[in-house]
Amino acid sequence: MRITPRLPLSRSATRLALAAAAMIVTGLTIMPSPSAAQYLGSYLESQRYNNLRRHQQRLFQDRRHRSPQPSVIVLTPQQRACAARYPGYNARTNLYVVRPGVAARCRL
Repeated sequence: MRITPRLPLSRSATRLALAAAAMIVTGLTIMPSPSAAQYLGSYLESQRYNNLRRHQQRLFQDRRHRSPQPSVIVLTPQQRACAARYPGYNARTNLYVVRPGVAARCRL
């Protein structure tokens, strides 16, 4: 078994370790880390806010302009027959999957 020598701690590291140990023993809570606004300057924080606002506006516009999808799809008798016969049938394109990479038109 090899014993590695321990390096002595600097005074500031020792003080920090003692303060942390005292906080644990006394039950004091550790302060939360600073927010992004404290790390970033006011200019970068305003850019971050504007980017977030623009992103939310784009999401809102996409939701508003999206065409409503029909909740019930009505199939023709021919489409129902193809869907019953071929499990990989797509009613929108009238194609079914023969094998991976190969599609064929339903002729029922």
